[in-house]
Order: sequence, then C-alpha cells, then structure tokens
Amino acid sequence: MGLAAASLPVLIHLLNRRKLKRIRFPAVRFILLSQKRISRSYRLRHWLLLALRTLAVVFLALLLANPIFQTGAGLFAGGGPVSLVILLDNSLSMTWSADGNGFKQAKEAARFLIASLNDGDRAALIPTNLTGKEPFRLKGEKEVLFKELERIEIADGTANISAALTKAYELLNQPAGQKEIRLITDMGLTGWDQFSTSSLKQYDPSIPLKTIRTGKQQQPLNGTIKEVRLASQGVGVNLPLRFEATVANFGGSEIKDALVQLSIDGQNKEQKLTSIPPRGEAAVSFQTQLTQAGPHVGRVSLKKDGLAGNNAVHFGLDAQDKLRILVVDGDPQTSLVQSETFFLIRALNPAGEQDSSLYLPTVIIADGLNAASLEPYQVVILCNLSSVPDSLVPKLQNYLRQGGGLLIFGGDRVQMENYNLKLVQSSPPLLPAPLREKVRTRSRRREDR
Repeated sequence: MGLAAASLPVLIHLLNRRKLKRIRFPAVRFILLSQKRISRSYRLRHWLLLALRTLAVVFLALLLANPIFQTGAGLFAGGGPVSLVILLDNSLSMTWSADGNGFKQAKEAARFLIASLNDGDRAALIPTNLTGKEPFRLKGEKEVLFKELERIEIADGTANISAALTKAYELLNQPAGQKEIRLITDMGLTGWDQFSTSSLKQYDPSIPLKTIRTGKQQQPLNGTIKEVRLASQGVGVNLPLRFEATVANFGGSEIKDALVQLSIDGQNKEQKLTSIPPRGEAAVSFQTQLTQAGPHVGRVSLKKDGLAGNNAVHFGLDAQDKLRILVVDGDPQTSLVQSETFFLIRALNPAGEQDSSLYLPTVIIADGLNAASLEPYQVVILCNLSSVPDSLVPKLQNYLRQGGGLLIFGGDRVQMENYNLKLVQSSPPLLPAPLREKVRTRSRRREDR
C-alpha cells in the first residue's frame, strides 16, 4: 500500500507540464534549433530528478515494512546448513499480553521458524522455564520439532533467561555453517530484571541473537486484589456479612472502571466498578448473607481487559446457624434464680437445648472478662456490671468497629462515673449519651434500670 505513493511524483510531473501553443516563425528557425539542443540536457535532468523522487518514496515504504531479504529458498537460505536454537518464553506473563493470546502468538512465530528450515538445517526448542532434566538436542526433523512445540505449556513463575541462553550456547558449541538464536518473548520485566551477561555460564558473542517480541507494545495494566478482609463480627446464617477488598495498582497509569466482583460458592453476589490511581490503592466493600450453615468458598476478582497479575483472591467461610452471645453476669448469686442473667438466658433459649433456639448464649462472670475473647461472638451483653475494666475498653472498641453488637443492662451495682469515663469520654465514645442519676417511678416505686 505504501508503494502506491510512488506514483505521486509522476502525477505531479504530468500535471505541471507546460501546455505550449506552437506558432512557427521562419525568421527564428536557427534560434529554435539551438533551444532544442539545450532542452535535451534539461529534459534528461528532469527525468533523473523524477526518478530520484519516486525512489525516495519507494525506499520509505520498504523501510516501514521491515522487509527480509534472502537468497535462495527459505528463511535461513544461503551460507551453508543452519543450527538454530529457538528460546520460547513460557512464563505466566505470556498470558497477559495481546488479550491473553501472547503465548499463542509466540507458538505461531516458532512454528514459522521451524517451517522455514531447509534440508540439512537443525533446530532445538528450549522453554525459558527449565526444570533441569530436559534432554535438549538439535534435530532436523520438522515433525518432531512441531510435536515438541505443542507439548510446551505455560509454567509457573518468571522466565529464567540466563539458564535458557546458557543451554542454547551449549548446544551451538558444535561446528556449523550458520548459528543463530531466536528468542520469542513479551519482554516481561519480571524475567529480564534478573538477567545479566555475567550470569551466563557459557557465552559466544559471534552467534547472533535475535529477539521476536509478541503481544502489544504498551505495558499491560498491573493491578491486583491485594487483600480481602472480613469486616463483620462472625459468620452466621442470615446475618449481615460484610467484606472489604483492597485493590492495588502497581503500574504508572490509572486503571479506570475496573470491575470488582464478589462470588460465593461460584455464584455472583455483588459487583462494583472502581478506578485505581497510578501506584495507589482503592477500597471496595461488599455486603451479603449466607442462607446455609457449613463451609463456603468465596472469591473476590478484579476484571479488566489487558490486566496483568493475580486478579483474584480466594477465601473460606464457616457459617454457623446459631447467634453466639456472650453474657456477662455482674451480680452472680448462689441461687440461679436470683442471678442477673437467669431470666435473660431462659428468654434466649427457653428449652435449654443447643438445637432448640437460634441463640447460643455463654455466661461468664466479671472476673472472666480479661481472659475472654470477643471475636467468636456476635453480641456482648453486660448485665448489671459494676465497672468496666480498663483492659475491656480497647477490646470493645475493636469489637464494635468490626460490626459486633453491645447491649448493656443497668442495675443497682452500676457505677455511673466509671461508665461515663470509660465508655462515653473514650475516643471514640461507645455510648451515645452519658448516664444520669437513678430515678424512682412514682407509680411502682422501683428503680428504673
């Protein structure tokens, strides 16, 4: 298509030709003969100038097309038999480029190189992720090389360029008419950042090394799910379940309108769009609930075209079918009926059996608060607790921040100054308002709890 532009100088020349009107004057015949002799030299000069302009356009088109000049038949013709080593990048980054087809393009390029071999040429295929046990050797049978190419698959980890090149130089240590190394790669940074010529055990500068780059020229978006955190207190059936996902962008360009999706047991629960600044992070929250007790498998994934990196985080959940409640008895008595928590426990679980109620209460006394962990419980109930221990305040703050519930029953033992100091004047405050003095009702003459 570029060669079609070579006709432009010719068209310009034809359009700019002078149209002369001939008028013959016998008296100026000798002048015309002299002018005709001079015009012959100018005409030759004009044709040369036209040819140069046309060739300039032709050479520019050929330069942009990157032609391959060869003599004879085949890509490696001329100069005697060829010993070729094809290094095929099979690292994980090859699946990130060219819309996920980078490794497919690399195999097509390797297949073209093998098909271009002539009689007497030999070649070997070496993947960049080596286990150290592969027996590599140069072969002249194209069908065998094609089968070896099909068996190469994407491997875990990054490309080991140094080990692959060392193995290539070892194979090309034998005499041959021509020696070449072709490296097919996406030029992923995670493979080349560990490469240096000093790490090569064997190196021959006389062997030409040519690189075939696959995939897109621009760098892929480098984003991932950095962390998924359970923001609710406990996991129960039909209880609000909240997750907070942190999405990170390690690249230098903004990731716009990336889809962050939460799925549990293979079913999509919720999805949101977010934008992540260059080399920054973004927080995305989800809320759902589980309808069945037992183990569940969840996943938070990041979806965006041309995205590189680990774009999903998997986690496990164990949903309980009971609401676990920690009840703190602030005035235990020797008689269960007289204790502060007797009627409350009977209201939560009238039958007293584990499978007869949706609630599973656990009763402790005030002295057991220091050693008790609040994480397994969805609700904490303080029943006529005289004072709040100092060690309990930060535990309650963290517990409520994660979505736990706190229920306080007052009583005759409650010290208002202690509650106001620990739960109201704390930062952040745990009670919405300070406690006031006790008031007796006129009708029933009892303390209002």
